[in-house]
Amino acid sequence: MSKISLRWRITILMGILVLVASVLLTFLSIYNMTDNFVTPIIYSSAYIGESDSNGKGSLEIPFADDPRNLPGGIHYVPELNLDVENARQSFSLFSYLYLALVIAGSMIAAYYLAGRAMQPISELNEEIETMDGKSLSKRLSIPQTKDEIENLSRSFNELFERLERDFEKEKRFSANAAHELKTPLATIMTSAQVLKLSDHTTAEEYRENLDITLQSVRRLSNVLDGLLMLGRPVSEVTFEPVSISQMLHEIEEEIKPCYYEKNISLTYDLQTDVLTGNQLLLYRAFFNLIENAYKYTEKDGSITIASCCSGAETIIRISDTGIGIPADDIKNIFEPFYRADKSRSRKIAGAGLGLSIAKEIFDLHKATVSVANRNEGGTVVEVRFRG
Repeated sequence: MSKISLRWRITILMGILVLVASVLLTFLSIYNMTDNFVTPIIYSSAYIGESDSNGKGSLEIPFADDPRNLPGGIHYVPELNLDVENARQSFSLFSYLYLALVIAGSMIAAYYLAGRAMQPISELNEEIETMDGKSLSKRLSIPQTKDEIENLSRSFNELFERLERDFEKEKRFSANAAHELKTPLATIMTSAQVLKLSDHTTAEEYRENLDITLQSVRRLSNVLDGLLMLGRPVSEVTFEPVSISQMLHEIEEEIKPCYYEKNISLTYDLQTDVLTGNQLLLYRAFFNLIENAYKYTEKDGSITIASCCSGAETIIRISDTGIGIPADDIKNIFEPFYRADKSRSRKIAGAGLGLSIAKEIFDLHKATVSVANRNEGGTVVEVRFRG
């Protein structure tokens, strides 16, 4: 049996309600007519009594409301009025006929009104059927009906927005993975090529290349662990006390050799040293921020990292004397693949994903991150962790 549409279900339900109400009304009308009109007329006849005690003849009672209450010794002979009985039967017949007509008319009206009432739902269904994974940016038109249909349309639009964000998150995850895996893989490949091209490689060179390869593999493993954690639900990410100073010094040891020729000084002003979070993810986030500061700080520049507490918040600031960021680009700096001042940043390696990864990690930690230009030149990145 095929499914009954919602429109037909509403129509049948309304038809049943009309049927019950009409049948009840019809039977009450027939009962009322019979009890209050037909019966009194039928018994409105001459009542013929026996001779009275004085023998003066019969007693006629022209009308009796209830023949059972006649005086003693008097009996009645009802003279049935056939026109009244025929009228009663005709009334009942036409009542049933009108009942059928009312029910049929009500069903037709219910079907029509249900269609009118459900027209916004039909239009909503047609719009949804045209949407797929490639058109999640499209939004449904919201009918101004001020009812559940309007609320349903808004809910669908909110659902599509969430789905679009999730799809974009998956795309960013893939891009982030490629970005983070590229450097250690390139290092491993370079080391292997150096060993292959040289015909007289010494044991010391083997050890150096092996150390570089092991370091890259270690970084590769850490990156994979971090990316896998980003893909897990928040409930599966473990949080623990993290030493800020230890984390920052480890990052410095990894980054500074790569920018040794720029002679950039890195100083600390750490007034607080404990932060609650995931150590691996926070390492990756601050690594990207500090590496970004190194990239855009010119030769003989400086970077300052400070930490402090403000109420229940832990604040970490990374200031540099770099090239700064155009004001129009600051609002987009955390977008994937976005690189400010492309004419100047084209010479600097990177895919424009480091800040995007950091922002995603900070969001996971319920932290806020902001970037601003310093009056004396350069930028300052501020990360606020709630207590």
